[in-house]
Amino acid sequence: MNKLRLRVIAAAGFVIALLIFSGCANKIVSNTIERRVEEKLPELVGPADSYKVKVRGGTVAMTRGRIQEMVVTAAGVRAMPELRIDDLRVIINDITADASTGAVRSVGAVRFVASVSERSINEYFAKTDRKDVRIELLRGKLVAHAKPRFLGIPAGVKVSGTLVPEGGRLDLRIDKLEVIGVNVPSIAENVVEKRINPVVDLSTTPFSPKLESVEMLPRVLRISGQAKMAGLVSSR
Repeated sequence: MNKLRLRVIAAAGFVIALLIFSGCANKIVSNTIERRVEEKLPELVGPADSYKVKVRGGTVAMTRGRIQEMVVTAAGVRAMPELRIDDLRVIINDITADASTGAVRSVGAVRFVASVSERSINEYFAKTDRKDVRIELLRGKLVAHAKPRFLGIPAGVKVSGTLVPEGGRLDLRIDKLEVIGVNVPSIAENVVEKRINPVVDLSTTPFSPKLESVEMLPRVLRISGQAKMAGLVSSR
């Protein structure tokens, strides 16, 4: 075997070894960061049935603690004691972290999509002073059924409308109000809105979301927006 051939074989072996080492290093760094973030999520977002974190980025950048994207998926998140988020997906861009400890040093934009079922909203209402309100989710519309008292008279009330993001909460804007057996004054819509709203309120959660859009589907709400994940960043 001539010297040139030996050199080629040696160079090829070095490249293969380098690729294997880089891949292993990348995996070690990503696993460390993912594990560190998963440990923090119950405190930052809330207890959940499950959390899964996946980081993405180039091999060299990852070993230096620079991550292009982090995706968090969760199921059964209790963002508040009364409210369950059935599914949550959070995408965080431009993260820097300590490659050895997994501690996050900074994050860029944070966006999320959350799904809240009709059942979860009704369970949420049942744990508050709105036990007499039942929510029905239809495509493009929310319908609320209630039995409040107007002027001391029990009355069946049915309202329908759309949900509007207001900071960290979703409020119902009534399009139609029906009250069985009672002549309803125009002020009644405001009374009912105050009784029902907010339909969903995440403004006091550590997640601190800013709701931007809501899609009303049969039996489920799909909410999207931005969030603050300042607590994810290590102070040390």
